[in-house]
Amino acid sequence: MSFRSGLRATPTIYKVAFSEAIAYRAEMIVWALSSSMPFVMLAMWSAVAADGPVGRFTAAGFGAYFLCTFIVRQLTGAWVAWQMNFEVRTGVMSMRLLRPVHPIWHFGVENAAYLPMRIAVSLPIAVILLVVLGRDAVSSSTLMWGMWLLAVVGAWWINFLASAAVGTLSLYMEQSIRVMDVWFLLYSLFSGYLI
Repeated sequence: MSFRSGLRATPTIYKVAFSEAIAYRAEMIVWALSSSMPFVMLAMWSAVAADGPVGRFTAAGFGAYFLCTFIVRQLTGAWVAWQMNFEVRTGVMSMRLLRPVHPIWHFGVENAAYLPMRIAVSLPIAVILLVVLGRDAVSSSTLMWGMWLLAVVGAWWINFLASAAVGTLSLYMEQSIRVMDVWFLLYSLFSGYLI
């Protein structure tokens, strides 16, 4: 397995995975809606802030925060742990290991191919965010947007690699998904996704 063979196979893997994303777009929408916890928290914290600001957050500030949280979650999601766990249990992983492309590379390209669909889900939320909160709520600094883009790409890599690391535990554990559940719980609590 060489790096060159992975690069040569990338366009084909991407096209196939993107075709899957389009074919299973209803499933993609269900997955996007399943990550709607920021909307629940938005309603809760907006109600708390209705009488006055909570710390430095007003009701509009909570709206911006949780809508942005939803968008970032859509752009940085990775599900390789579940896929690896399934493939190890069903024996599909052994076929993948025989291919000239490293499985992690393959999973990464597959996950990245779903990003256009995730952007399509996030874009209406971003438009609503702009309409409701106004243009003043969004930074006009090119540097800030560049930093945000780098942060989102870095967050995707962290999330993908953490998910892949947990997925590899399925080679040693029957249900490594329980470890991923703990990871997601800690992520939700300490990343600002919930509170």
